[in-house]
Amino acid sequence: MAAAAIVAASALGAQRAQAQTAFIIPPINLLYQNFPNPFPSTASPVTCIWFDLAQRSEGVTLAIYDLRGRLVRTIVPSAGVSSKLEAGYYGRAANGPTAGGCDPRFTWDGRGSDGVSVPPGVYLVRLHVDDAWQTKKIIYRGP
Repeated sequence: MAAAAIVAASALGAQRAQAQTAFIIPPINLLYQNFPNPFPSTASPVTCIWFDLAQRSEGVTLAIYDLRGRLVRTIVPSAGVSSKLEAGYYGRAANGPTAGGCDPRFTWDGRGSDGVSVPPGVYLVRLHVDDAWQTKKIIYRGP
């Protein structure tokens, strides 16, 4: 009887460990507030942008705009990231709802698409997924 209890406890422990490492799909598409904001800061010369996708999408766009609506820089799609993304957690150093840190593919350094530093000011980061837009405000202090 004791051996059966040990086997059952081991199986339960394995199930719990598997559940903790199983991938959890985000419940909604969500653009988080970038950090640090304002930037650059003493902790980071770039700002990190996180977002969640609840389902696979064929046309994700993540871009920085000035307040007049002019495109400053496109983050997604880019050389390192396709516009076709699976459901998941993006911008974090590791994929998952409790992961932290910052994936350098989803950062902005205050430069435009031409590589030139933009003027200090307020900018908008916009996430476009399917037919929906989400927008957050970024404060750039300048180089």
